[in-house]
Amino acid sequence: MYTLRLINFPLNKELKEIYLFLTIKSLALSMFGIFIPLYLLIDLGFPLKSVLLFFIIAEVVWILSSFFSGKVLARIGAKHTILLGVFLTIVYLMFLVTMKQGILPYFYLAAFFDGISASLYWMGFHANFVRSSHRKYRGQEASIWMVIPKGINLFGPILGGLILTFFSFESLFILVSILMIFSTIPLFLSRDVFKRYHYDYKKIFGRIKLKESLGLFGMGIRARSFTLLWPIFVFFILGTYLSLGSLFSFATLLGVVFFIIVGRWSDKVDKRTLISAGSIMHSFTWFVRTPIQTALQVFSIASLDMITSAVILVPFDALSYDRAAEGNPIEYIAFREIILHMGALFLLVFMLFIQSFSAAFILTGLSSLLLIFF
Repeated sequence: MYTLRLINFPLNKELKEIYLFLTIKSLALSMFGIFIPLYLLIDLGFPLKSVLLFFIIAEVVWILSSFFSGKVLARIGAKHTILLGVFLTIVYLMFLVTMKQGILPYFYLAAFFDGISASLYWMGFHANFVRSSHRKYRGQEASIWMVIPKGINLFGPILGGLILTFFSFESLFILVSILMIFSTIPLFLSRDVFKRYHYDYKKIFGRIKLKESLGLFGMGIRARSFTLLWPIFVFFILGTYLSLGSLFSFATLLGVVFFIIVGRWSDKVDKRTLISAGSIMHSFTWFVRTPIQTALQVFSIASLDMITSAVILVPFDALSYDRAAEGNPIEYIAFREIILHMGALFLLVFMLFIQSFSAAFILTGLSSLLLIFF
């Protein structure tokens, strides 16, 4: 069955459920996600070091809980692990909002639940996608799950920016929480059929390969720099939530089309060749970020980022899923998550001590080149 001309592969029932779930969840998080660092920095008045500390704690918890999350996944299945992760995400957002009361433990509780909820969610999501996808079409299938959040990002951040401008973070939290709950319904339109793999965390370290680990480590640095440091840097230039949300929305338009194109390429061309070419092009976008001062320059770099990141992200995830499917997917996904977030943690600690966006962006550009080894 072929559904859309943009979708050039058979779309099975389980993939439809995943894509519908992603659509609703992405709408929720796109309204909130890019504003969280700014909420801590601007609305709550935390200094940059405290904001970095918040995400450092979250990354440490994410890394440590990946061992535990693998055990949960092996016991209750992928969909129920996703459901648990979504529930704990709402708990995280609740503590995030109640931090306005100035109670210090909420800061640490929010960071803790950020890490553990994300670990459970992504372990479950990746395992579910490995089981539901097809090796022959995995590049296109992975590109669609990446395109959905980016397509939603065309208006999600604008909507979030409007709510923050005219209402409050509390109002946004309530709406996001409701959408997060509804997002899990499509996943359970079919049974949670998941092969019960034996999971041994000791084998995670036994399968580590240096080159693959370098690629994952570099991707972790790139991902955290994009989701945390880049929005803060851009906000300092643009000055308002609505401007930030609008710019990220419009820059995404190019990415949506390009992610679909790269998805088709990655099923026909060697994935590692695409990743190597993309990493060289993408690293350039980080080296030229620090001198920018105007909205037009930000938009240009953000658009270029979307195009070049597609060339690495689609084949990167497709190749990861291929490797996970070849053996024990739980152990591979745990290995992937741990090394990725060790990279993210390294970036945050580096930024905590250096306190320089220029240095962090140069580090991100250099780290993007490590993807050649993946």
